[in-house]
Amino acid sequence: MILCGFDVETTGLEIGVISVVECGLVLWDTELHSPVKVAGYLVDPGSEAIWEPGVIEKHNITPEMCFKYGTSELAALKQVLSWVHLADAVVAHNGTAFDYPVLQHWAKKHNLDWESGKTWIDTNCDLYPNQRPTTLTHLAADHGFLNPFSHRASFDVVTMLKILDCYNIPHILEVAKSPTLTIQAIVDYANNDKARALHYRAEYKNEKFQYWGKTIRACYLEQEREAARLIGFDIEIIKTKV
Repeated sequence: MILCGFDVETTGLEIGVISVVECGLVLWDTELHSPVKVAGYLVDPGSEAIWEPGVIEKHNITPEMCFKYGTSELAALKQVLSWVHLADAVVAHNGTAFDYPVLQHWAKKHNLDWESGKTWIDTNCDLYPNQRPTTLTHLAADHGFLNPFSHRASFDVVTMLKILDCYNIPHILEVAKSPTLTIQAIVDYANNDKARALHYRAEYKNEKFQYWGKTIRACYLEQEREAARLIGFDIEIIKTKV
């Protein structure tokens, strides 16, 4: 099986507004347990790109670097899509919440087919359904190695795939085919500690609190419902994404 590991660094977090500034791509052969093709390149988002405060300090990529060394947005995107097309499935850490919609928006911006039919493995929620979401840096350390260049796309992808290779990939692939659910913990202010105990996060809109939420695969729904009941609250599905 060939997996396409995918990661992007961007000018911020607000999808639909931000731009991609770096791509990391790895084709990984699960029989060889090894990468067979690796690419990492800066992307020039143009002078009109909006850079959110603090983002440069996170990945150390500057507008000047992108202008001097970056490839064009369209050429960068076409390479991503060509590698995705070669793979049996795509892998991204926190991809459900970020990398997948970033690629979707990026491809639609340029009127290109973004391979929506591909199965996406999210190594954040598919490997650890009952644990607090964590970073690749911490996960790498938990698996006995270090990522030398955290928040640089190609290094993050190799790290992610090396972690994934420690698990039963056919099983993880079946998990990834399950619909993604956004669920709400039915708790009030007095007992929201129960939701936090199961790693629900406070969700806001326009800086106003909305609910305590969590994203899981549908195949884990009953397991999640039972865990919530044992602590003392119910859950409700508020969004389903196939």
